[in-house]
Amino acid sequence: MNRTRGTSRKSRNRYVFSLTNSKRNQPIRPKLSESLQNEDFAQLATGPTQSEIQRDKQKRKRKRTRTLGVALIASSSLFLYMDGLRLSQPQQLDLLGNIDVNESRWIQSNQNMDQSLRGSTGGYYEKVGTGIYASSQSQEIPNYNYAPVSSLLSERQRPAYDSLLNEVASKVTDLLKDGTKQLEDIVVGNVNAFQLPSGLQPSPGKLVPNNQDIELERKSPYEPTKYVLSRVKTDYHEIADLSCLLYGAPKYDIHTRDLIYWEDIKQDDNFVSPFYYENKKGMHEYSRDSKTKYVSFEPDPGGFNNNRMAFEMYLVLSAAMGRTLVLPPKHKIPLLTDGSGKQQALNMEDFFHLHTLNKEMKGVNIITMEEFLLREAASGHFNRYASDEKLLPPHNSTEWDMGEGPPIEELWEYLNTVGYKADKWNNNCVAAFPKDASGNSIVQEMMEEILNMEDGRDFPNPLDYQGRPVPFSAPPQERLREMLAGRRSLCLYDEEMQDATLVHFPSGRQGRPFMQYYSFIFFEEPKHAIWAHRLVRDHLRYHDLIMCAAARVMVALRMKMANAGDESRIYHSLHLRRKRGSFEDQYSDGVVSDEELFEALSVIKANSTLFISTDEQRDNAVFTKLKQKYHIFFLDDFQDLYQGLNPNYLGMIEQIVASKAATFFGTYFSTFSSYIVRLRGYHSTRNELDGHDDGILRNTFYTTPAHRNEMGIYKSPQRPFFAREFPISWRGINRGARFKSQ
Repeated sequence: MNRTRGTSRKSRNRYVFSLTNSKRNQPIRPKLSESLQNEDFAQLATGPTQSEIQRDKQKRKRKRTRTLGVALIASSSLFLYMDGLRLSQPQQLDLLGNIDVNESRWIQSNQNMDQSLRGSTGGYYEKVGTGIYASSQSQEIPNYNYAPVSSLLSERQRPAYDSLLNEVASKVTDLLKDGTKQLEDIVVGNVNAFQLPSGLQPSPGKLVPNNQDIELERKSPYEPTKYVLSRVKTDYHEIADLSCLLYGAPKYDIHTRDLIYWEDIKQDDNFVSPFYYENKKGMHEYSRDSKTKYVSFEPDPGGFNNNRMAFEMYLVLSAAMGRTLVLPPKHKIPLLTDGSGKQQALNMEDFFHLHTLNKEMKGVNIITMEEFLLREAASGHFNRYASDEKLLPPHNSTEWDMGEGPPIEELWEYLNTVGYKADKWNNNCVAAFPKDASGNSIVQEMMEEILNMEDGRDFPNPLDYQGRPVPFSAPPQERLREMLAGRRSLCLYDEEMQDATLVHFPSGRQGRPFMQYYSFIFFEEPKHAIWAHRLVRDHLRYHDLIMCAAARVMVALRMKMANAGDESRIYHSLHLRRKRGSFEDQYSDGVVSDEELFEALSVIKANSTLFISTDEQRDNAVFTKLKQKYHIFFLDDFQDLYQGLNPNYLGMIEQIVASKAATFFGTYFSTFSSYIVRLRGYHSTRNELDGHDDGILRNTFYTTPAHRNEMGIYKSPQRPFFAREFPISWRGINRGARFKSQ
């Protein structure tokens, strides 16, 4: 049994982040509840030292075979049962650690588990094998607590301990039987009986104030270790909060508040799509709901910002469809190739607080690929699409993270085979969602009226809306006209897609919507569109680790400016991408010459401070020229402020620093620059800067002459969509908002 797997997310967080002890390598000894405060039980809470745990983990790499349903249900219920015995959580873990696989009472429970499974499911799980059910004997789980506790028990203490152990072991048998019934509910879609885990990793929240805060801030690395986290108390993580005490300063909140562009809006947390559906509690329904219908997607073949853009797309699509989003396995993202192999194995969970997003937003559900395959695919729930032929995942494997499973292409082929393949949802259509689940015919009728020019107007052209945004109160057909950008068809979430257990989005140039979510997805109801914009702005922001590193760099940059006599502490930023190779080959119109670059920068004064992000080598002659006119800095001038961080985070740190510059000069066709522009749009709205009502960014430019003043006038989405960001994503984003501070 995985001893922490069945606990609730909150209880697991509480255990990980709240155990404190002032002395290194001393056992964690939580206070016993009153009913157990006697010398017979006095030593039952004694656990291993941190160094013992680390040594044991290094020596024994545990197999990750896990029980899908019954063991999870039983362990969850068992912890609730032990809560009733008034056992603290560390005591509960100690106790479970001592129900050893070699002891007869656990073997008896294991036999009962086998009998219960065979009796209720006709031996199905036995047939499927280790993809679903592996007995405890096959799981190499380090038993951290067993030896220390046993060695400390005296002959007089042993009977009392054995009595409690037998009581809990007996309860295991009953819970396993009950768990089998709950598993049957899960199989038919009634997941309300037990909330399966997401597989996502929780983040620590703000430090609970104590006398060790200052010392912790001074001594902790920029990425706090598990040792540090096990000895501090934190609140539950909230995306709206940003505190950098765990990440090595800045000390004062003013430096982190300057980075915040997101809001904390009450009504957004409980919003759900018209297509969202939950089975009623207590009803044994044989239909799948939003928790057991899924969207999966293949990573974009491009770099990180292409993948970020795609993830935003599929996050909003899954929420609009009322489905659970399945993350791709950890993989190597093109261009993020620094550091160790482990540091290169990444997915969006490594950049955004997806566990907290899951917890905060009712209408959003995200799970890892491993959890999805354990829950559904390896359980034999999937057939070849539109067929009765059952298909298990390739090699019956549920682990596909980079370096851990077979070639990832086999997984994509499997998902394309068992799911609805949404390869027609691409750049040539607009994904339209009605304001209620039965309204597809209404949005289709809108489109036909536009195509047939029934109102006497020509088919819309993006130039029709240049400098003339459609009012928020305009009829939905007018908003649809604004975003068509030459597209003449809609992609509708029709009955076939709604009925599919899995909707899978393949990758490839022709089979993916390569654009921002807001350029692809149209909501008939404007409130739904604004909710989607706020979902991305307020809940999909970089990890605290990345934000706090950017804050440190900004503080240090301004200190260098002050030391050089520039008391204004105002800096400007430049993203220069023109390295010879694929970018120049594909987007030659976005490559700027030295002369054009200096012409663009002429709007800022000589001797100004310029923070530069680039793919050029620092010894390039252009930087020598720039240094003669400006005080230039690069991120690697501040290496001491991000030592120990995953080197693949550096681009994100640069984006945050650049987004706060007084003036920004970007590279057209670069999704790296585009995201900086959108962040500046968010800041413009939050701070109500001049032009924000029309989505205009006065001090944001592109270096190429043809695109230099793109952000100085409102433009609706238009091809090529990815080349830049459009104001529709931040203009009026707070419309109708009730902030939690109000």
